[in-house]
Amino acid sequence: MINKFTVSRDDSIYEAWPDLVLTESDRLICVFSECTHHKDRSYTRIVMCESTDRGRTWGGKEPLTDGTNGLPYWNLLFM
Repeated sequence: MINKFTVSRDDSIYEAWPDLVLTESDRLICVFSECTHHKDRSYTRIVMCESTDRGRTWGGKEPLTDGTNGLPYWNLLFM
């Protein structure tokens, strides 16, 4: 059986393209894009959420970039 846990749900913005990493200190970090719509990237911002219990619960979104106006950001997670 696969358990599903919600990282973030914000019905006011499109959240997409997640990247996930498990750190050496057992924290999960999820980085993803917020944007206007799947095909409309006129507003884009990269955010992250963190879990300290292997993904069962997640903290709130923390912005990693400012929101753009017309220029998209693309999240690339480097280890």
